[in-house]
Amino acid sequence: MHIGVIGVGGVGGYFDDTLPARFFQDSTDSFARGIDRQEFRKAQKDYYLYRGWTEEGVPTETKLSQLGLELD
Repeated sequence: MHIGVIGVGGVGGYFDDTLPARFFQDSTDSFARGIDRQEFRKAQKDYYLYRGWTEEGVPTETKLSQLGLELD
């Protein structure tokens, strides 16, 4: 099976795989602290690597091969 991958050149993947801006801001009533953006990005990269993807969120050739897929 052949697939095309979106996620190269800033379209999809790491750049679009985020949370709404409000999740990174403290609440107005001080009830909740916003998520630290740097911690989020580190956790995101760790997740990608765990899944067999690049740090940019694109499946590696090795992962695609394991799944029986070929990159176009």
